[in-house]
Amino acid sequence: MSATMADRLYTAEEFLTLPDRERYELLDGQLVEKPTGAKAGFIIANMLGKLIPFGDANRLGYVFSSDTGYILFPSKPNRVRFPDASFVRRGQLPNNTIPDGHFKQAPDVAVEVVSPNDGSCEVQERSRSTWRRRSRSCG
Repeated sequence: MSATMADRLYTAEEFLTLPDRERYELLDGQLVEKPTGAKAGFIIANMLGKLIPFGDANRLGYVFSSDTGYILFPSKPNRVRFPDASFVRRGQLPNNTIPDGHFKQAPDVAVEVVSPNDGSCEVQERSRSTWRRRSRSCG
């Protein structure tokens, strides 16, 4: 990421136009790099390969890849999170239409692949700041 990109704030709409956006999340307007690796990519691809046919065969809903952004809080429109995989139940989409941009609602299921390098406190903080869960085990 160039210093110019890192130094400015972005809106969720501007974020959609960035060339390398799949490498980042948007946290209150700031680009935050999402590190990935081959093992995580393999796990995610295999998981999606099983979830998509299962969801389709049972007409449960829609499975989305890590390219799908979610704006979870109306008060924080420039916080866009990208779970490794997500699922939205059938009937939950406004007008039964998948949006062109980011979802403005939480998915029914969000999946994050945790790598061995991720510390438990880091993972808990990410979950807490994203989905508003509380954890007391980390300072």
